[in-house]
Amino acid sequence: MTRRFERPGSTRGMAAMAPALKAAALWALGLVVVIVVFHTIAVAQPQPWSGQMWLAYVAGRLGIVLPFAAFAGGVAIWERNPAAGRTRVAVLAGLVIGLASYASSEVVSPLADYAALAGEPDLAEIRPFGPRTPAGKLRQLRFVEANPPEQYRMGDMTRTPPNGIRLLLHLPLVAVAFSVLNSVLGLQAARLTTALRTPSRRNGRLAIGLAGGLAFFGAVFVAGQPGRDWVALSGAVAAWLPLAVPLLEAMVLKAMIYREDVSVFGRLSGRQPFLWRGT
Repeated sequence: MTRRFERPGSTRGMAAMAPALKAAALWALGLVVVIVVFHTIAVAQPQPWSGQMWLAYVAGRLGIVLPFAAFAGGVAIWERNPAAGRTRVAVLAGLVIGLASYASSEVVSPLADYAALAGEPDLAEIRPFGPRTPAGKLRQLRFVEANPPEQYRMGDMTRTPPNGIRLLLHLPLVAVAFSVLNSVLGLQAARLTTALRTPSRRNGRLAIGLAGGLAFFGAVFVAGQPGRDWVALSGAVAAWLPLAVPLLEAMVLKAMIYREDVSVFGRLSGRQPFLWRGT
């Protein structure tokens, strides 16, 4: 007997995304462990942090690295899914990874941070607008717009330029969009290198992923420099402009995939690459 409320399409969709989510989670957790160990040993001495402070620290780093780990998810989709609908699965998986990144960095981390500081006598000065969630940043934006200081200064909660706050509001949304693009880039990189021998294929995908991730990170770093004139510059434009880097990379990879002669990858593999067109 068929169950009336069964949704097999949804089940199949989750099953198709499972390899991507697993691959992205493993890469993200590995990177977070490396970051935490490096920071604890090389940057700062171990501190007697509370459980909430550790949660805030780890969740914040996890939110940063998840969009970059989405590339591994796209590669996994190519390897473990049938040809039909791969791009759609990559987009959906990237969206899920991006939303997880947003929740981790913009909800879990600031709420845990605020809970860890709840006993501090100067909490009202440290966090005058509550947790640094999107709602808290909006309260800060409204306050600064209603009470403009004589001189703006980044880092001062009550004197941050409105465009500087808008930058911080938009950057997590940009990370969600980058997660989607990076998942598709992983799929494209896997398609482009599919004819290579195993070592060259693995190294080629790793190189493409690292180059794209570092280029995007560099663009965000340059666009969000605290020393910029955030009174005049648009925070929203500065936040979204770095997405031009993965968009350009996607167009380049797409063009390479559909070229008749992918000579670079052909020479690396020692044979003519097979051109996949049916996804």
